[in-house]
Amino acid sequence: MTTLISWIAFDHRKFAAAYVASDSRITWDEAGNKRWDAGRKIFPSSQFPDIFGYVGDVLFPALALSQIVEAIDAGVMFPPDATPWQRHEAVFRAVKISFQRRHEAVDRNFSIFHLARSDQDGGPTIHAWCIEYCVASRDWIDRIMNVPLTTGVIVRLGSGADAARNHDWRWNGDEPLSRSIFSSFCDAIASGEDVLSGGAPQLAGLYTRHAAQVFAIQHNGEMFLNGLPLNHIHDGAELEVRDRLFQRIDIKTGKIVHGAQVHAQPKIKAP
Repeated sequence: MTTLISWIAFDHRKFAAAYVASDSRITWDEAGNKRWDAGRKIFPSSQFPDIFGYVGDVLFPALALSQIVEAIDAGVMFPPDATPWQRHEAVFRAVKISFQRRHEAVDRNFSIFHLARSDQDGGPTIHAWCIEYCVASRDWIDRIMNVPLTTGVIVRLGSGADAARNHDWRWNGDEPLSRSIFSSFCDAIASGEDVLSGGAPQLAGLYTRHAAQVFAIQHNGEMFLNGLPLNHIHDGAELEVRDRLFQRIDIKTGKIVHGAQVHAQPKIKAP
């Protein structure tokens, strides 16, 4: 299935960033033997402060979200001044209309997570929703997610949610750090505790300004973008890169960016 997490970070009590991270494994059996470890699961908009991800069924959410984000970036889904709630309603409507065009298709449960930033009303605020489709009842549920007022996790979704929660406690205890939330997530994926999650982490974020930001990930000595191995990177490439310790990595050299903060791994609590 998937492991997906989202979290928010504050700096001196002010909003600093919010993120969505996922694994890259798509499976065709419950044992995780038939799998593809390079499937895209995170979809940030390049024009709006919106990020989407999914868990559960793969085929419909992955294809529909790629179309929806393309339409958002083309400027046809909503106007530039649309609020997060207006943007979410447009996305929810588009998901349901697209789903109605399925015929004799195999249906499976899925959830679509939406993280958005509002720039109205005196400053940036973060909002989150989870759209759920239940095959048994054929019902749609649109949940408003609670967003913490201090640094912390917004949601953990998917088959690996429990593993992510356990590793988060081992890294953070009761005093979470943004970088440690991501590191604990990476450890949960690498642990193999959830056989349906694996591959390189994927990451996108929202800062205080501008559209969503996609990040490349340095994983096991290689670079990945949305699960895709970047075997050749041309000299002019400019892309934010993070490693498992959330350190800023130079995409050209594979080393920590000159002058960037070095993050030491803390002592991890026993399971």
